[in-house]
Amino acid sequence: MKIFDALKNILKDPQRSPADLATAVEDARAVVAEAGAEVERLQGERRAMLTASEPDRARHKQALAAASDRLADARLYVEALEERRAEAQKQAQEVMRVERYEHALAARDAAAKRLAKEYPHLVGIFVDLMEAVAGADLIVDAANADLPTSKPPIARTEAHARFPRRQREVLSDRVEFLWVAEGMSQPLDNQSLVQPTGADVGVARVSDPRHNPLWAVRSHVPVHRCAFRRIEYRPADPVVAPPNVLSGSVRLPAMREGSLSWGYSQGRIVDPPEVLEEVHAVRSAKAAWKAEAVDPAPVTVEFERIDDPVEQTAA
Repeated sequence: MKIFDALKNILKDPQRSPADLATAVEDARAVVAEAGAEVERLQGERRAMLTASEPDRARHKQALAAASDRLADARLYVEALEERRAEAQKQAQEVMRVERYEHALAARDAAAKRLAKEYPHLVGIFVDLMEAVAGADLIVDAANADLPTSKPPIARTEAHARFPRRQREVLSDRVEFLWVAEGMSQPLDNQSLVQPTGADVGVARVSDPRHNPLWAVRSHVPVHRCAFRRIEYRPADPVVAPPNVLSGSVRLPAMREGSLSWGYSQGRIVDPPEVLEEVHAVRSAKAAWKAEAVDPAPVTVEFERIDDPVEQTAA
């Protein structure tokens, strides 16, 4: 009966974990299987006991009764332990829920404190940034309206930041002396066609009219050798000019009534003048509402019923 003593101690201990109780349930089920097999064996011997002596019959009946009692007790232990395990699991789940709830409150309060402290400052930073971007774009637009000679248009601030373009990359820059036909500005593609006739002068047989301004008159043209700068480079990417979308797509509501907000005073905020109008609207908003000015909430009294007898006694 040592197993029953162990199971009894587990039932009497209110601090047992669901894992301990699950192990105890398996132990009790093992006793049920063992006692059930013993009862079945003794039941099978009852026919043979009909012709046995009275002392043997009495011992058999006593053994069968004891095995039946053991089986009944083991089944009761299984039932009681399963109920205790279910209750322990319920309590453990409730503890987890309470811990999760307390953690959620702490996380919410910490985040709300940061939000109330940092968000208004964040909106102010964004407003200042949009003002700087719009001011720079106005300067860029003015420069693009009257560009210097050979200078490409300047991309606006957001396009330059979000879509940086490759600048012109010079790979080599050196001076070469090359043959050029008279009346042409570019050197001959095929320098080997030239027959020198003197110092830095010669003639070339050129059939391509692009390189022979006198091709319709004669097949040979005079050439002379000139110095050229030979520049190899990768050209710059064309200017990307997408619309300004940051100023028009971002909406930053005010933390409290009257405090800084962005994107609510008008429907379209794209061009620099519109951005500056929004900046003015945001900065001219009325003073922010102060939490300290709110009347304190009235005192509320609630009563919670105590249904646990143990807690009632303690109270």
